[in-house]
Amino acid sequence: MDVGGKITGNSNVFNKSGAAINIESSGDILLEGNGTTGAIITSNQTGGSGGGAKGGKITIHSDTNITTEAGSIISSNGSVNPAGEIDITANVAIDIDGKVLSESGVSGTGGLNQKPGGGPIFISAGCNFTCEDHCTISSKGADPGADLVHIDAGCDV
Repeated sequence: MDVGGKITGNSNVFNKSGAAINIESSGDILLEGNGTTGAIITSNQTGGSGGGAKGGKITIHSDTNITTEAGSIISSNGSVNPAGEIDITANVAIDIDGKVLSESGVSGTGGLNQKPGGGPIFISAGCNFTCEDHCTISSKGADPGADLVHIDAGCDV
């Protein structure tokens, strides 16, 4: 995807979640960036709270390599609702120099089993995973916090 390219499944309706985005490729996936801006994939939930809405699940899979350059963004955020899940897998290598975000301002909802604000992020490379100088991978939430960030690779992280 070129700088300025966008894939969005955002929702600004209070009770509607962001759309599920599923990208599958038998070749390389590249999200270009120029350090300031870049290609964007988002499924954010920006409406008011309620109705179980959250950011949509983003799944990106390549049979070879995935590269995100500085300035690119992959996000499934929630403003006042929970953020969504992000799952990035490549059979060979993943090189992240952009932002991968699942963040929310959700505060405690009461009770023992509170939903986290930030959603889970899973990144898995068949061989090499690299987080470059401008790389940000963040699952962030207010009380009760965020979910996990899991990164693995078959060779080197």
